Amino acid sequence: MSEVMEHKGVTQHTCGGVFDRRSISFMLRKRAPLILTAIAFVLLMQRLYVIEAAETPAMKSNARNLTVDKGTNFTIDLPCAAGTGFSWQLAEIAPTNKVTLLKERFTTESDKDGAEGIQHFDFKASAVGTANLRFIYVQPFRKPFPKDAKTTNIVVTIK
Repeated sequence: MSEVMEHKGVTQHTCGGVFDRRSISFMLRKRAPLILTAIAFVLLMQRLYVIEAAETPAMKSNARNLTVDKGTNFTIDLPCAAGTGFSWQLAEIAPTNKVTLLKERFTTESDKDGAEGIQHFDFKASAVGTANLRFIYVQPFRKPFPKDAKTTNIVVTIK
């Protein structure tokens, strides 16, 4: 357990570090935007496979498998830096009669150009069975798409 000793505005921890209150305040003011940006980036990357169900079952974040009821609308959220020209493209739905893409949208909490955000894919579970959704992360205006582009697959089981 560490102890803290204080003498004339200087805080000293038993681990050997000495910090002046003014220098800590200065560092926090100047570095806060950088620290907050780094934290936001880490949190966004942890949401890589966050899947939300609009009306349906509980599921784990980072799930690559999803179970929904027939007739249910569900959303797949993928992190995206659309301002850099990259976005997720729905490359394949197999078989095509199990789920229907209703709409695709992008949201961000920043007003800055090139800001990262979330790309939302809204689907409807149309028929009982299993469907594989394959997404590819590319610059859609650059074709053909690179063979080494980032991809993700999500298996949807419809009951």
